[in-house]
Amino acid sequence: HSQYVEETLKGFAMQQTDFPFLCCVFDDASTDGEQDVLRRWVDEHCNHNDVEVYDHPLTIILKAPDKDNPNCIYVVYLMKVNTWGKPERSELINYWCQFGEYISMCEGDDYWTNPLKLQKQVGFLESHPDYVMCSHHFDLYNESTNRFEPDWFKSIEADFEYDLNSFVTRKAWMTQPLTVLYRSKAWNKSEYKRYNHAKDVTLFYYLLRQGKGMLLKDNMGIYRIHDGGIWSRIDKGKQTKAELLTAMGVYDVHRDRSSAILLENSAYRFPGIEFFKENGKLYIRALKILYKELGFKRCWRFLKKTCNPNKK
Repeated sequence: HSQYVEETLKGFAMQQTDFPFLCCVFDDASTDGEQDVLRRWVDEHCNHNDVEVYDHPLTIILKAPDKDNPNCIYVVYLMKVNTWGKPERSELINYWCQFGEYISMCEGDDYWTNPLKLQKQVGFLESHPDYVMCSHHFDLYNESTNRFEPDWFKSIEADFEYDLNSFVTRKAWMTQPLTVLYRSKAWNKSEYKRYNHAKDVTLFYYLLRQGKGMLLKDNMGIYRIHDGGIWSRIDKGKQTKAELLTAMGVYDVHRDRSSAILLENSAYRFPGIEFFKENGKLYIRALKILYKELGFKRCWRFLKKTCNPNKK
């Protein structure tokens, strides 16, 4: 994300809030020069006397407020080794979350465009205690065509409520990571550790078991589509496998109808015959779960949907 992360940081620094917020940036020992970009950003946007440096065995941490926006306090992890899939990774990432009442996210190739994004979302949750999260509209930017397009729920012009049922049935998939802000008290680390293969889908499912979500009518971010995207460069078979494993990780914890429906709607693209050759046991287990929880008709519908090469 070295060529994109500066734009992401600009989206953080522009935020106008009446509260301080921690801007935690995690670089996992990438080799594309991103750490140099992050060091340069801190050097240019923070007063040198304010920069605190922590030398951890796994990482160097830089902490300092933005000199032009003191409410924006950077916490930058410059990992010495890659920690993908290791428990130390989540411990390091989650450490600073304990200090915040709310948590928001943004991938390093996406960015925020509205300076009042955080203020509006926090303001909504402050005045609506029965909601645990809120999201907002965004545009998709396709690098290959250099075109911006509205999100897939552009027809919704007013604030719109969603819940667990609308999420698992994909009737209201309004939770792209760059748009979501949620209450930190709605997330429990020990409970969340029970999920295997956890992804953003797992997080939003877990949160919506605690309460409702609200889609704000404002368009406040950009989701970037490019060849270097981690998800977009994976073939359909591996995408399908990842989706099934994620949904099964949820089902293995809850073993109920809603987690089965999440599984039913997780594999929605034809993965190719090689997928079935390599992942036959996984697919058969999915069919057994759907038959047990949802019945024969839903199981059969899932079978037809995932085996139809013309299905988009």
